[in-house]
Amino acid sequence: MIPSSVEAELFDCLQVNLAALAVRHHGDTAAHLLGSELVFRPKTGRGILPTVEPSLDEQLAAARRKLGLRVVDSAENPPVRNLLADDGPVFVVTDAYHLPWVPYHHCHHVEHSFLLEPSSAGACISDAYHNDTQWGSARPCQLEYSRPALAALIDDLPRYVVVRFEPERLGPMPLPSVELDRDEVETYIASYCRFSDRKAALQRFSLEVWLLLRARRLYMRYLVERNTTVARAAREQLDRWADVVARVYLSYRRVYRDRPELPGIFPLVQNVLNEDFAAFSPRASVEDDGGIRATVRETVASVLGVDGPLVESGALTDLATFSSLRMVEIVERLESVFSVEFPPGSLLPEKLTHVSDLCELVRATRPWSG
Repeated sequence: MIPSSVEAELFDCLQVNLAALAVRHHGDTAAHLLGSELVFRPKTGRGILPTVEPSLDEQLAAARRKLGLRVVDSAENPPVRNLLADDGPVFVVTDAYHLPWVPYHHCHHVEHSFLLEPSSAGACISDAYHNDTQWGSARPCQLEYSRPALAALIDDLPRYVVVRFEPERLGPMPLPSVELDRDEVETYIASYCRFSDRKAALQRFSLEVWLLLRARRLYMRYLVERNTTVARAAREQLDRWADVVARVYLSYRRVYRDRPELPGIFPLVQNVLNEDFAAFSPRASVEDDGGIRATVRETVASVLGVDGPLVESGALTDLATFSSLRMVEIVERLESVFSVEFPPGSLLPEKLTHVSDLCELVRATRPWSG
């Protein structure tokens, strides 16, 4: 089963199935632990151009460090009969070009992953990948195969790697961190800007910015999961990244059709990369909103007489101590704490039952917000 707690559209095609496996072993709290670090550390790829795409070894190291998944066995092209030797799932990495359930099938060569385990039909393939491509859409899926059908599928794969994991104890949720080297940004952008084969450069660069956007969305999701106040600057930076991805892809499609690439693409990406540290820094998040979320959470918890994390677990109406009288008390207490007066038109009952909505109400009312 693909865990619903894994927001698949935040991950790349290897991360997403590692996250799904971590949730199976450790529960929903493991779903977005891969987002605890936002690192810009490009390296020389398989070709000449640098890349931010993690290698398989780097993904497996991150799985142990962040997800509590330790590799106990890794084999290249093992016999098909060995794939279903255990009850639990194995992690398989191969070329998506040969996988019939993804849009890359017979269209594009790219590394991909899936989970494989025994089932009543013979074998079950789980793939949580979520993406829209020029060849079609990929969505999380589970596929049942008979053992002969699985053997035929595996036999068609020129190369595949099978990894078995053993769960390890997870520690406390790590503090979010951001690591960015401006010198690396300049070198990275210059490599793509100056590369002579413009089609190859922009094709690869469109994947690079897609990976960069997903990493930032995953990091933002992790901040929310840790109850860290997310700065307005970070939300606006995500919007800039979405615009970057669209512009780079448009430029690639133009060059692919032998038209001029869009001007100013590479300086734009360089500027956005350089803004990342200030926008996504956990310190910036707290300073930008003055600790609004923490204060709102503590205020609501105090009024309702419950622990702080409980008020963020869902709607306040789900809590036994919540009532219309408590709602009024929460509003009055927040006005006192933040020295504001909420406009009557903003006090809609349906907007007063979630901590996030109350935070937005405070932000919109503070004299320096906007």
